Amino acid sequence: KLVSCELPESLISIGISSFQSTRIADVDLRKNVKSIGKNCFKECTNIGSVYIGKSVEIIGEGAFEGCPDSVKFTVSDLNEVYTLVDGKVEKK
Repeated sequence: KLVSCELPESLISIGISSFQSTRIADVDLRKNVKSIGKNCFKECTNIGSVYIGKSVEIIGEGAFEGCPDSVKFTVSDLNEVYTLVDGKVEKK
């Protein structure tokens, strides 16, 4: 099962359910990703941290549903759409 994946700089969109139910441990979207598809990381019970970079404009419904409550989310201060509220990613 998938545990890690390095995303190319050219990637701007991650499709629906792309990583659903994988064992991926950390998600770093600090490159050029603008869109995270619906259910993209749903039920990824091994995720420990997620970094949302400045270019992310869309996070699909249920993108992180079923992930552990202990996931450490970080959102770039330069992101104009999302912020952290009580440790969860929310629209500004």
